[in-house]
Amino acid sequence: MKIILSALILYLPVSFSSTAGRDLYFKECQKCHRKEGRNAGIITDVSGKSVKELTSELEKFKNGKRIPVLFAPIKKTMSDKQIKSVAEYMSKMDE
Repeated sequence: MKIILSALILYLPVSFSSTAGRDLYFKECQKCHRKEGRNAGIITDVSGKSVKELTSELEKFKNGKRIPVLFAPIKKTMSDKQIKSVAEYMSKMDE
């Protein structure tokens, strides 16, 4: 029983993070980046990039260090936890 509980405790944070990231992506990001994270034209593909790269870019938008062409203002209101969560989800889209 202890082993099962330990496994569940280890699993829950990862599961929550990927679920939260997926939900945020489909609520806010997929409008422009599409369901698969790939887009033709001027909108950047986000699918399969590293968590580090995605987090860095989202933080630049949030902190005003990168000016978006079409990037919705929602990114300035994203918490660090939301940024990490959606970056983790996007990094696994190609898997």
